[in-house]
Amino acid sequence: MSVTAEILTGGKPVPALGELLPEGLEYGIYGENYVLKEADGEDSVIVFDPACICRGICLDTSEESVTLGLSNVTGAGEIRLFYDLVRRICKIFGTTVFKREDAIVSLEQADKLEEEDISSAAAGLDVMLARLKAGEDNVTIFGALNPITMDASDLKKIGGDPEKLGVFLHEKQSANAYYAAPQVFQDPKDGSLVGVYSVPCETRTIMPYVPAAPFYLQEKVDRWIVYVYISDEKYGYVEFSDFAAGVHNLGPYDAAHYLLELDEAKAEKLIQEHPAKM
Repeated sequence: MSVTAEILTGGKPVPALGELLPEGLEYGIYGENYVLKEADGEDSVIVFDPACICRGICLDTSEESVTLGLSNVTGAGEIRLFYDLVRRICKIFGTTVFKREDAIVSLEQADKLEEEDISSAAAGLDVMLARLKAGEDNVTIFGALNPITMDASDLKKIGGDPEKLGVFLHEKQSANAYYAAPQVFQDPKDGSLVGVYSVPCETRTIMPYVPAAPFYLQEKVDRWIVYVYISDEKYGYVEFSDFAAGVHNLGPYDAAHYLLELDEAKAEKLIQEHPAKM
């Protein structure tokens, strides 16, 4: 479920993001794997609170309006932030109404809508758990910084509580780690698809237990390798299975990923002992 709120500018100029947003919030744009990257003047960005990183709030600006988008199921704190932003932006443009979905609503209704959306998040969590109990292995949602995969044990701990979901999502995304997202290339020799994960040396990295094609790709990836980067002069390629068997697992990140950190000696050993052809 998603919720949108559109605030008309009334012909007033739209301030820069630094003025439109309260101090302390951060923003960026999604790359092709739903991993956040730095924004560069785009009209549509993902806004989040670094003290409570959940799924991010989409903010679109035009001359006519500012539109906010909330992905629900999300944490209760992010739902409150969404309506705080609605109130703030309405005040900037001197209006007391906004368009929520297809209805014009008053700011006086914001408190009630906020509670309704928190209740909807709780119901959504129950639906997600029911799906897993019915046979699905896990569920992946797009966080503000990167995708996060949850299994039944995660959802049972959250217990249908959006407050606890917010804590869970923030804990995962504040890990201060590089999220290794796949890229896929076509081998010019035979046309096969080769998936590549890049792992930089001396960097805490989030890596999948099992390689998976990017969300946008429908075709089957024929082969998976890991690009191990030490420096511009020192790097190499390792088959995914050899890499996974040869690295020290620092523990799980989520239901589908683990954390690792390669030192230079281990990286060199992997490249020398398990070279993969590119």
